[in-house]
Amino acid sequence: MTKENNYGLDGLIVKHHKTLQHLITFTLEERRLFDFCIQYYDSRKGSENNARELRLPVAEFKKAYPQFKKYRPVDFFELLINAAIGIQKKPYRPHKKRAVFWFTEIDLVDEDTDDPVFKISLTKGIMPFFLGLREHYISYHRSETIPFAKPTSYTVFEYIQEEFQDGQCPQWRVDLLVLKDRLGVANKYKRFPAFDKYCLKRPLKEINDHTRLIVKYDKLKKGRKITGIRFRVAQKAADPSVIDTEDQGKVFAREMDRYKIIPVVAQKFLTLAEKQEKTGEALALIPKCKKSHKKHGEGSFAPYLAASLQRLLEAPSLPGMDPTPTGSTGYSDMSAFSNEQLKKFAENPSHPYQADAAHYLKTQDKKE
Repeated sequence: MTKENNYGLDGLIVKHHKTLQHLITFTLEERRLFDFCIQYYDSRKGSENNARELRLPVAEFKKAYPQFKKYRPVDFFELLINAAIGIQKKPYRPHKKRAVFWFTEIDLVDEDTDDPVFKISLTKGIMPFFLGLREHYISYHRSETIPFAKPTSYTVFEYIQEEFQDGQCPQWRVDLLVLKDRLGVANKYKRFPAFDKYCLKRPLKEINDHTRLIVKYDKLKKGRKITGIRFRVAQKAADPSVIDTEDQGKVFAREMDRYKIIPVVAQKFLTLAEKQEKTGEALALIPKCKKSHKKHGEGSFAPYLAASLQRLLEAPSLPGMDPTPTGSTGYSDMSAFSNEQLKKFAENPSHPYQADAAHYLKTQDKKE
C-alpha cells in the first residue's frame, strides 16, 4: 500500500540530524531529487506509512523545479537517473563499519507515455531515518529551497535549522574550524574572505530571501584573527523586527500565499497594513493565530486568519470573507452561525469573533 501522493510545492521535508552531515556531499541535482523523494513521507506521522516504494511523476518533478524546463525529455530523464545513481554511490554511514544504501531499485516506468513515472524503492535500513521521528530532526517546506542555486545553501540552511531548534536557540557561537568541518569545507578556503563569500554571504542571502528564517552573523576575533562566528536567527513572521521595513511587505505577501488567502483579499490587507504602518504587527499576528486556531479554531485556517487580520486593520467588508462588520455598531453580522457555534465563540477570549458573538447573542436575548 502506498500513501496518497503529495507532490505540492509545500510538501514537508523531514530529516534526521544524523543524516545531515552526510548530505553535504550531494550535488545540487541530487539534493533536489532527494528532497522530492522524502517529501512523500511526513515523518511526524510515524508508522502510518511504511511503504518503501516511491512512484514519482516526472512531470511533477519538472514542474517543481522551473530550472529544468529547458531540458529535452530524454536529457531530463538522463539527469534524473544520473542523480539517483549519484545518491546511490554515496551510502549513508551511521557507523564507520556500516554502510546503508538508499535504494534497492531505480527505474523509469511508462517512459513511452505522456505520464512517465520515476520508480524508486528505498532500502529497509534507511527507513528509520524517515519514519517515526519524534526528536532530533529538522523540517521545512520544499518551496523554501526550490530557488537555491548552490548545494552550499542547502548545507548552511540545514545547519542553521539544526542549531536554531525551532527558536529554542536564537543565537550561538561556533569556532571557525568546527564550522568549516560541519559545512564540509575543512580543507578548503584557507583564507577567510573566500569562506565568508562562498559559505556565508551567498548562502545566507538565499536563505534570507526565500525561507522563513532571517539569519545574521558576526565575526569573532582574537586580536586580528577571526576565530569564530556568532549567528543570530529568527523566524520572519514570529519576529518582524528582524526584517528590514522595505522587505516586510514581500514577506507578508508570501505568508498570505502560503496560507491560501485569496489574492484580492491578501492585496487589500497588504495595502491597509502599509498605509497604517502595521505590516510588522500583521506579521506578528500570524503565528499567534496559528496557535489559537490549533487550540480553539474550527474549520480551515484561512478564514480564521483573515478575520483576525480584518479586526487588526479595521478592514471593511472584503470579498470572500464572512462575517464582516456591518451597521453603525461595527460588530460583525453573525446570523450565519448557529447559537451553539456563537456560544463557543463567545466563551473563547482568543477567538477573533468573540466580541461579535457575545454582542450578537446579547441583542438576540433582548429581542426575545
